Amino acid sequence: MIDRQLSSVRTRRLIVGVVLAAGLIAAGCELFKAPSVPRHSPGRTSARPESRPDIYPVAVWYYVRSYVPELQNQARNVMTGDFAHLRSLGFNTIVADAIEDDRRALLLDVAQRQSVRVILPHNGTTAYIRGGRSDRTVRSSPASVVGQNVQRVGHHPALFMHYVYDAPFLDVVDRLARIVKQYQRQDPGHPVFVSLSQDVAALARQADLPMVLWDNFPLAEDAGPGELRNRRYDAPPTHADALAEIYAQTPDRQHWAMIQALAMPGRIRMPAPAEWSVIYLTSLAAGFVDGVVFYRYHAAERPDSGLASANHTMSPERTAAVRRITRRALKWGPMLRRSRPSPQTVRTEDGRLRAVLLIGPKRRFLLAFNPDVVTFGYDTLYIPTTVQGQPVARAVNVDELKRFVSPAGRAEIAVKLRLRPGEGCLLELFGP
Repeated sequence: MIDRQLSSVRTRRLIVGVVLAAGLIAAGCELFKAPSVPRHSPGRTSARPESRPDIYPVAVWYYVRSYVPELQNQARNVMTGDFAHLRSLGFNTIVADAIEDDRRALLLDVAQRQSVRVILPHNGTTAYIRGGRSDRTVRSSPASVVGQNVQRVGHHPALFMHYVYDAPFLDVVDRLARIVKQYQRQDPGHPVFVSLSQDVAALARQADLPMVLWDNFPLAEDAGPGELRNRRYDAPPTHADALAEIYAQTPDRQHWAMIQALAMPGRIRMPAPAEWSVIYLTSLAAGFVDGVVFYRYHAAERPDSGLASANHTMSPERTAAVRRITRRALKWGPMLRRSRPSPQTVRTEDGRLRAVLLIGPKRRFLLAFNPDVVTFGYDTLYIPTTVQGQPVARAVNVDELKRFVSPAGRAEIAVKLRLRPGEGCLLELFGP
């Protein structure tokens, strides 16, 4: 009897819902409208697009010259295949490089169809920063150079950022600063992107750069397994310490992680999958949490000069490793965005694992990882029950939802971990 009564109630509710929905549709109401990417119209002159804080950039460097055919139909087919492959690897953004200005519209259109965002360069901007050596017409007019570029591509829905310059030195900082200011003034919805190698802190301050991306390429050809070096400066010697120093010198900016994905004979070697993971996790631990860039996608005829060879060929091991990192970045990145490393330390029992507290505007995290890329890491972490002056009652693994609870009367939460070579985990900390 009770079952029949419940069934009757559900039926009446279903009928009422159908009648109500039919009435709303008849009145012209939309019950649900799926979000869509706007179509680009070359002649459109509407208001500036808003920035996209919802997009966490997981990017890869993408060269056009020498890899994409000149003929438009062939170029469209090649880029369509490349971008589909990149999406299958988990990337949502490309840093376009070595592209002529007259080919950018095609690249943006193909990227839009493949749901890829583009960090896009402009040859006129580059020429101005170089002092007009390659184009005398842009020597003294940064406003017009930037204005022409914004007019051409600023309204395209696939545009994510303006790629301004690669590895500038201090001798161009004045012209770089003028270009950056013009982009911020004329197209505030699209941030500027600059790759930095030397004089990082000075360039970031003097050019007022909103983000820091350091292209150190830490794995030297003669480096041991997982030995990440500072290859740009004499000191400090390690990649981790250099990242921490750069972070401290460039406050109130975004900090993006760059992951080395190429070999250069005599200089650097291609990282193993576990080394990719350690490069990424080391960057997060230093506060480089606002974006990720792999350098680079295309492999030339020389092996290991990029992620993928002709016809998108990648080994199964490499494919799986890239997907693990991009999945992790897409999940962890939005949570960690705008977090800062805390000076408060986390004690470990054997020192096999590294642990750092990352404190965001509203959330607190503990990042732990195994820097050894050869052997498993077994260790116990002791999380303080007070972090940033606030109590901690439990820690939750964001991937496995496993909980670690503070025992009554204890000043620390003991967390036993077993991590594969180069792997890590992220714990969120909660109060009572």
